[in-house]
Amino acid sequence: MDERPIHSWLAQHAVARGERIALVCGDERLTWAALWDRVQAVARGLSAGGVTCRTRVALFGENSIVYAVALLAVARLGAAVVPLPVGLGADARRRAMAVAGCSAAIGDGAMLQALREDGSVAADMLFPVAGPVLAGTTGAAAALPETVDCAVPYILTMTSGSTGAPKPIVFTQATKLRRAFLATREVYGLGEDDVVLVSTPMHHSLAQRSTLLPLLLGGTAVIMPRFSPAAWIAAVRLHAVSFLFAVSSQLRVLLPELRAASGGFPSLRTIVSSSARLDDATKEDLVAILGCDLHECYGTSEVGCATDFSLTEAPDKRTSVGRALPHVALKICDPQRRALPPGETGEIAVRTQTAFAGYLDDPEATAAAHDADGYFYTGDLGRMDADGWLYFRGRSKEVIITGGINVHPTDVEAVIATCPGVRACAVIGVDDAYFGEAVLAVVVADRQLGYKPASVRRRCAEELAVYQRPMAIEEVAELPRNEMGKVHKPTLRERFRGYDATSRLRALLLREVPGDVGKERAS
Repeated sequence: MDERPIHSWLAQHAVARGERIALVCGDERLTWAALWDRVQAVARGLSAGGVTCRTRVALFGENSIVYAVALLAVARLGAAVVPLPVGLGADARRRAMAVAGCSAAIGDGAMLQALREDGSVAADMLFPVAGPVLAGTTGAAAALPETVDCAVPYILTMTSGSTGAPKPIVFTQATKLRRAFLATREVYGLGEDDVVLVSTPMHHSLAQRSTLLPLLLGGTAVIMPRFSPAAWIAAVRLHAVSFLFAVSSQLRVLLPELRAASGGFPSLRTIVSSSARLDDATKEDLVAILGCDLHECYGTSEVGCATDFSLTEAPDKRTSVGRALPHVALKICDPQRRALPPGETGEIAVRTQTAFAGYLDDPEATAAAHDADGYFYTGDLGRMDADGWLYFRGRSKEVIITGGINVHPTDVEAVIATCPGVRACAVIGVDDAYFGEAVLAVVVADRQLGYKPASVRRRCAEELAVYQRPMAIEEVAELPRNEMGKVHKPTLRERFRGYDATSRLRALLLREVPGDVGKERAS
């Protein structure tokens, strides 16, 4: 396939599609010509400020056109961008930026002031967001490179939240091109007339993929400032959205309002659900209400989408997550990495042209995650039937997926362990109707040593991103342990099977914040 740099595709579409709409967010719209002009201007400004092809730029921000332009401007320079949540605690932010080697940052005034105070980035390498552009980046006369290397790091995505020891995943521009063309355009038949909805936070890889996809194809990206069922329905109808990726928890939450909506969704052609398998009842309702092709996929950050399953084409396989995409090979392996026959459960291994370029500056970890034949070992469990359909069985790595975002329990446990009166702590995921999974902290507490649940919640709010924070905290006398003294989380998960974290949180808010304020927060 054609692996020209990202900016080459933008320039081509700006000429061919000039006054067609390229980007939408809220009330703001950019034509293709205006988008290309703005990307060029911001890239020149970043270059004048010292950003080169060797710079790694931390990017903080909410969903916006500015965020999208920043992603594209960094690509124009051949530099690397490190998207990080605005809500990261100070220590987690410093660790993430340090391990990624960030020497520049883009963000709002408050974020840049915090970076200035803790010395994470030199003051002259801080680029503030101001209005529709990055402050100080318009009108700059700095020269831009004629071309850039598509094989060097472009987006560095953290594998955790990122307290503890974050491990950045390296995506090159070539990776993103292959994921747009091989794994999406050719699978779902997309083209320059498609309108793609971006409904997840833009620091998350799914939103970055959803943004880059239509822009590489010459289509239109519609960015939601924030997700809500009503806003989702309004955006799909107003902008005639034809394609979108959604985390499964969003689709579950959408169902009540979709049932109540009248008029249908005639523009929608394809929805791809990711992050966790939808239950059968939800699938059937979505297919009946939306009247479009509904797909599920399986993949990881490292390999991208590896399988696809069209719910309308194979109803007898609805417990599956699909078959391998044309550019993907799958196998199921035992702990010694020997291939298992159909029907047996083992670790899912994937070989694909859309794979990541490795873990940043960690060739040993990269090599350990692969075998001699180039298969990546996902840490996920599954089985394949004789027809090549993959059935996901769970995660051997104890990652919690909440709202489509990975949370590593050790990151949360490390923060809670520092709280007064916490003798021991274990963090697990519990089923949640809204987020798919919710973070539950289980602690062995000693109140004589000053344990207070409110203090734990306050510490988590200070040190963790919003999606990492426990939705509920439960006290137990002791944590279950195996013969080696390690916490046995399967026993813990079984004990809290059916736990309703959302209801517990709502009750806590009503109890701790009396009156109308508590009712408002609980809703």
